[in-house]
Amino acid sequence: MTTIYTYNYASPLGVFEITADEQGILSLQSKAFGAPNTAPPENTHIVDAVQWLNAYFGGNFSETKPQISANLPTEQRDLLNIPAGETRTHNDINGDDNARAYVNACADNPVLIIVPCHRVLPADGAIKGSKAKIQKWLLRHEGADIPTEENPRHILW
Repeated sequence: MTTIYTYNYASPLGVFEITADEQGILSLQSKAFGAPNTAPPENTHIVDAVQWLNAYFGGNFSETKPQISANLPTEQRDLLNIPAGETRTHNDINGDDNARAYVNACADNPVLIIVPCHRVLPADGAIKGSKAKIQKWLLRHEGADIPTEENPRHILW
């Protein structure tokens, strides 16, 4: 029987729940409710994820990611190659033929931030929708060139 470990991580964006098993990280998801853990994590993969997140939110954007256990589809694994501070459109990643697969991969991403769907923009470059505020925060934190009122290189909503 597989043991599942959970840990509530406090970030500048609120609390994130990290889940892992003995193989690696299963998910990293925003939590609407819940307090961060005060005790240290019990799982080595969660320890690694917490260290990586601390570095990330501290401005150190290491491309060495914590071990991910989730059976990620190819499209989500491809996103691991987008460097911090850069963005791609769905079409840039693998051409027009697979754009829908990348849209779906981002919508179903179980491992937020580590699998950087926030670096993937629609073809028109617009950052909009229910997660736009978090996406813009993460991209600005990474130093990405994103649209502003002064630099409206993309459609702003």
